[in-house]
Amino acid sequence: MRLDGHQHFWEYDPKRQDWITPEMNRIRRNFLPADLYPHLQDAKMAGCIAVQAEESLRETDFLLDLADQHEWIVGVVGWADLKSDSLDEVLDTYSDQPKLVGFREVLQSKDPRYMLQEAFIRGIRKLGDRGYPYDILIFPNHLEASLELVKKMPRSALCDRSSGKAIH
Repeated sequence: MRLDGHQHFWEYDPKRQDWITPEMNRIRRNFLPADLYPHLQDAKMAGCIAVQAEESLRETDFLLDLADQHEWIVGVVGWADLKSDSLDEVLDTYSDQPKLVGFREVLQSKDPRYMLQEAFIRGIRKLGDRGYPYDILIFPNHLEASLELVKKMPRSALCDRSSGKAIH
């Protein structure tokens, strides 16, 4: 099955999508499944993975609602505050969401040391304990810190969940 592995949807709001600068004027509008679907059909793709573009649980819920409405949205990479003391409770609320396939945070907008905070590392471990991958979104200046982050993860967290084989 051919999939678009990284697709964003949003109802444009200049405060929520503040990363869309004036130079990006062409995308200062809503992007919803109806905008994408004809292009997927033209490309003979079976569907897509919707990926969060806003750091909020509202966004995760929005994408999961879209996935429920459109069977061709086969997965959602959502957001959760990995440093939160209530992360377990948040993850519990999503435990019945089969299309929730992982989480990410926009680390590229943060200081590289952010990802080395103990609370953040604990959050990534909690994701792994529940079988969720973490999609890392960084710039080159984050590479050193991301390598240090990976070294802090248990070997079991660094595997391809579909095959169980270690990632090297």
